[in-house]
Amino acid sequence: MKAPAMPALVRALAIACSPLSMPAAAATLAAPTLVRLEVAPYDAEAPFAASLNHCVSLIVARDYGAAAGACDAALSVARLEATDPGSLLSKTGIRDTNLAIAYNDRAVLHLRSGALGPARADIRRALRADPSPAVEATAHAIDAADRAMPRTD
Repeated sequence: MKAPAMPALVRALAIACSPLSMPAAAATLAAPTLVRLEVAPYDAEAPFAASLNHCVSLIVARDYGAAAGACDAALSVARLEATDPGSLLSKTGIRDTNLAIAYNDRAVLHLRSGALGPARADIRRALRADPSPAVEATAHAIDAADRAMPRTD
């Protein structure tokens, strides 16, 4: 079955989602989804895509300290693009998707580094911006990790 045609802007920023493997101890938990943006070969990489992909690369490499700054930078770029009234993104709704992706990936970073509180806060923001399947998968992974945590009460 042939996939439906996407508008050029969306095609240029085709979203490639991939489950992020978890440590063996958490193998029974749902896997969060990192989102990386793939730019069409004829397009220059946009600032948001570049900063987001840097964030994702550092998370995959498990360099969580460096990833924190990179993910914050991706979120800053997404916010800036979303508020620029002249931006094509601000006229298409993709701005909300970019914000959701940035919050989602930062939530994955927090989850992978064991900070469930910040992970929950970021995933709530991502769900408000754009409740896509990738964001919902990460929300389920955070919920599963929360349920797996030993209770101290």
